Amino acid sequence: MKPALNKHELQFDYFSDNYQQFEHDFYRLATTATPLVFLEDDLLRSMSTGQRNYFRLHHTQSRDHRDHYFHFRVSTHPQSPLTRIYTYLGHSPTTEYKEPPR
Repeated sequence: MKPALNKHELQFDYFSDNYQQFEHDFYRLATTATPLVFLEDDLLRSMSTGQRNYFRLHHTQSRDHRDHYFHFRVSTHPQSPLTRIYTYLGHSPTTEYKEPPR
C-alpha cells in the first residue's frame, strides 16, 4: 500500500498572478457554494493520484452546464524536491490544453 501524501507535498502556486486567475476563473464558472479554499486539498490529491495535470468541473456544477477542465503545469519546489507545485495555465472544454496566442 502506498503511503498517504503529505499535505505539504502538493501545493498550488498560491503567491502568483496565475493563482489569482485560477480563483477568478473557478468562481466565474462554478456554481458551488463551497469556497475554493475548502476544495483545494481534494483537487490536488485527485490530480496527483490520477497523475493528471488538470481537473474537471463537471457540467452539473458549472454555470453554463458544460464541462470545464482546469489545466496546470506541475513542477518541483527548488528547495524541496518532494513538493510538487501546480501552476495554473488556463481552462478549456477538453482535457487538451492549448496556450492562447500572445
